[in-house]
Amino acid sequence: MISAITTALSGLTKASEQVERSAANIAGAQQPDRIIEDIIDIKQAEISYKANIKTIQVADDLTRELINSFDREV
Repeated sequence: MISAITTALSGLTKASEQVERSAANIAGAQQPDRIIEDIIDIKQAEISYKANIKTIQVADDLTRELINSFDREV
């Protein structure tokens, strides 16, 4: 489960970096023809962020269930 959390944290970092890049592009407006692509990239980063958060939540739930099953056994 540590691997799942590590992967999800990496995904969160990448999504945050994508938002930063796209937001900077939009704010700078150096490439006006790319604004729509940057907006789409931000939306994709949002979806990725939510999916990675869900992965962490599921890993947490599974860890709690595993610990509870050991408690019941002992």
